[in-house]
Amino acid sequence: MAGFSLVELLVGLLISMIGVLVIYQVFTVTQGYRRTSSSAGSAQENGGIGLYFIERDLRQAGYGVQQSNVDFWGCTVRAQDAARIPQAFMFTLNPLQIVQGGLNGASHLPDTINIFYGNARVQAAPAAVSPIGITGNANIQLNSSVAFNADTAIPNNSDLFLIVQQGKDCSMSQVTATNNSASTNPCYSSTVTRICHNGAARFTKSLDIAYDGNPSPKASNAAFVYSLGNAPTYKSYTIAGNPQRLTFTDLIFPENTGDVADDIVNLQAQYVFSDGQSRDAIPAGKTIKDVVAMKVAIVARSNLLEKTAVTTSEIVIFPGTATSDEVKVVLSSDEQRYRYKSFQTIVPIRNMIWGS
Repeated sequence: MAGFSLVELLVGLLISMIGVLVIYQVFTVTQGYRRTSSSAGSAQENGGIGLYFIERDLRQAGYGVQQSNVDFWGCTVRAQDAARIPQAFMFTLNPLQIVQGGLNGASHLPDTINIFYGNARVQAAPAAVSPIGITGNANIQLNSSVAFNADTAIPNNSDLFLIVQQGKDCSMSQVTATNNSASTNPCYSSTVTRICHNGAARFTKSLDIAYDGNPSPKASNAAFVYSLGNAPTYKSYTIAGNPQRLTFTDLIFPENTGDVADDIVNLQAQYVFSDGQSRDAIPAGKTIKDVVAMKVAIVARSNLLEKTAVTTSEIVIFPGTATSDEVKVVLSSDEQRYRYKSFQTIVPIRNMIWGS
């Protein structure tokens, strides 16, 4: 019987090995494309999620504290939280605020975006304080208490309220009862409209600032009270961690903190003004009341380190024009081996527009 010679077996083996090498090479290239596509898809998903969360909060910025005839934006809010150590804390009252990240050479470092809004069940005009004013733990007499809700069964579910007066620090506390409560409640009154804040709620405090009463409902030099609802929000979005990710913290309820999206390496924002300008900061001659929108951009990065550079040395986020400040990110040679995707949007600050 005829068989295969040794030479024929060796040739067959060589051909088989070449076939295996070709298949392996094709598999390697295909896997490389798959990893690149998968990592790019993850970056796309993370960027979309991150931008969605920021945009959702920006659309609510300023809700519940639309301007009255009192100019109080930028005041320092003083409050006490029984769940903190120490209990006293402060924050600056603004519907939105951009904290610039600064520069590293020509590259813009990530910004921080702060967003404040209430969740009152009834959206009403601010309540005017009665002519007797406000001091300490005394019950607060108002011209209306319709927007204030007190949960006497679960005090921590009661509305928080904000006291503002032009030229003074603001105060935040929590309603524990209203004059609409049952007559057995110490806050009950059949003759005056008032809210009380001297019970066991989480944010109840003795007010250490005296506020002047309103000789008339339109007095611009007297105090007004806003209902913030039982869960107002003051979110702060920033880039943190290694690897970098988009995170948020709540300045009122610090237990509300978490990660939003992974592999977000930059966050940039600009104020958009009624005259069409968009700037990194509020310029001289303008105030927060002139802001009608916010321009936001986040940069997502794939998690795959490529063998060679696949991205240019600069990512221009906001191009510089006569009415817009330029914002760009400069990448090192190692950073250029990742793929990036920039997500941008312009969000109207409708509560500021409606309340102006």
